Amino acid sequence: MKQRLTACLLFFSIIIFFNNSFAQWKLTPLYNQYIWSFAVVDTNIFAGSSGGGVYLSTNNGASWTEMDSGLTNMGISALTYIPNGNGGVILFAGTFGSGVFKSTNLGKSWDSTAMTKEDVWTLAVNGTNIFAGTQNGMYLSTNSGASWTEINSGFTNPALPIVNTLLGNGQDILAGTTTGVYLSTDNGTKWTSSSSGLPAADVWALSKYASKIYAGTASGLYESTNNGSSWKSSALNDQNVWALAGKDTMLFAATRDSGVYISTDTGAAWIKIDSGLVSYNVTTLAVNDSNIFAGSLGVYVLPFNLIFAVPTGIKQIDNNIPKDFVLYQNYPNPFNPTTTINFSVRKESFVTVKVFNVLGSEVATLVNEEKPSGNYKVQFNGGSLSSGIYFYRMSAGSFTDTKKLILLK
Repeated sequence: MKQRLTACLLFFSIIIFFNNSFAQWKLTPLYNQYIWSFAVVDTNIFAGSSGGGVYLSTNNGASWTEMDSGLTNMGISALTYIPNGNGGVILFAGTFGSGVFKSTNLGKSWDSTAMTKEDVWTLAVNGTNIFAGTQNGMYLSTNSGASWTEINSGFTNPALPIVNTLLGNGQDILAGTTTGVYLSTDNGTKWTSSSSGLPAADVWALSKYASKIYAGTASGLYESTNNGSSWKSSALNDQNVWALAGKDTMLFAATRDSGVYISTDTGAAWIKIDSGLVSYNVTTLAVNDSNIFAGSLGVYVLPFNLIFAVPTGIKQIDNNIPKDFVLYQNYPNPFNPTTTINFSVRKESFVTVKVFNVLGSEVATLVNEEKPSGNYKVQFNGGSLSSGIYFYRMSAGSFTDTKKLILLK
């Protein structure tokens, strides 16, 4: 089986590391299967596992049901769906070695499509066209899987690449491969290399969020502001990025051995959210209206309302020794969505700076560590909070001070 699956299993490790106390992942009852793919259809969450077939949850992961009737291969690598024209959907499942299956009844039963022999690594829909990226290049179906056509014109080095990920972008299709990104503007009839600025590394994930396209690679995260014509490195440049997902002001990135990261400023800064994750090998992500789901050795769920807000770094302003402990008023105030909080530490102390809502519940920890004497600033991003009045409190030894800040969206 492909190198990606082998690497995933080889590098699996059990690590517990609490880094972000206000964002706690919970392992769902689907914990004994390695999860490779998700599909979110209204309130239905489908999960594809490496050896256990397809599972369905209708209650945000609280319980799961096997949906394998008709599947002859339980290794599910990719899931997607298209509208059926009658208000429902047709589900498609890519497999390791047996091509693509489809279901017209939300997974209650499955039938094989005309593709029966390929290792399918990714599926994507653009309109009514279904694209399948495989171990041996690209396929297209325009008739719900009744037939498939090879569409590999323009691929080079090799001519039949391993296609890891696909992204439909309006009239364009982007393919992430072992040798970079390729672009087609004519439904796959012709492909051209679109890797300017990318490293010579596997491209594992492609996602459009806000006005950018992001590429997760084995050498970090890259972004494009011109629909994939050229790329530049993002702030998450030292991770092996396997999956991406966006929701409102939150962009998430999953990595092979470092867990999940969140950015609330379209990738300019990233914070790790890994509290509760037992496995840091996260291969797939999905979002619905209220949660983010992470696929690893099992399915993890994190409600958005627990990702209250994140600090974006603590910086020492100078080396001067302050005369007193001081907590300054944030600036700007009101703010949307970021503001800066300055504070002074008279002598080395264990310092905390925390943010609370009007009910007194903690929504963010900005500082929680020993700090030497000096003047500091920390930026607070309230992008995932609702508008309103909040309070921030600094504690250092016997010193405590609280001030008010206003988030106005």
